[in-house]
Amino acid sequence: QSATAQQLPAIQKYLNENKEQFGLSDKDITGWFISNQYTEERTGITYNYLQQHYKNIPVFNAIAPVLIRNGKAYGLKPPFVADLENKVNSDQPTISPQQAIQFAFQHLELNTTPTGPSVKVEKSGKKFFFNLPAVASSPVTVELMYVPTLKGVKLAWNVNVDLKNGSHWWNVRVDAL
Repeated sequence: QSATAQQLPAIQKYLNENKEQFGLSDKDITGWFISNQYTEERTGITYNYLQQHYKNIPVFNAIAPVLIRNGKAYGLKPPFVADLENKVNSDQPTISPQQAIQFAFQHLELNTTPTGPSVKVEKSGKKFFFNLPAVASSPVTVELMYVPTLKGVKLAWNVNVDLKNGSHWWNVRVDAL
C-alpha cells in the first residue's frame, strides 16, 4: 500500500471532524484528490496538497496543504468552494481547446494562429498539450477547470504558455462556454 493510500483515512477523518468549522458539506470534503505529496525525512512529516474538484475537473487555486505526522492530519481551513455542486455553471465546454488558445493569444496580442491537433491528451480528456514552436518554448497546456468568481463558479480552459522569447510565462483562463 502506498504512503498516499495509507494517509487517506487520516486526511478524510481530519476533514470530517472540521467540516462544520470550515463551512463545508459532506460533498465538499469528499471532492478532492492529492495533487502533490512529499515527506520530509528529517521530521517524518508528510505534506499532502489536496486539490478540490467536481466531476473530475479541478477548481482553480482550491489547494489545501494537509500535514500528516505520526498518523494524524493537521492543517488550516482549506480554500475549498462551499456548496460547489450548486455553484458550477456547467461541466461541458462549448468551445474547444484550440479555440481557447486562439482567445488567449488574442488577449495576449500574439499575432499568430495556432493550428494542428494536440500532440498529447491526458487520460481524463480534460488536459491537452499542443506543440506551437513558433510561439512557445514548451508545449502549450490547455486544461479544463472551474474558476470561482463573484457570480458563481465558471467552467474555463486554463491556457498555459511559455513564450519562445523567454519574456513571459502566461496562465490565461478562458470561459469554456
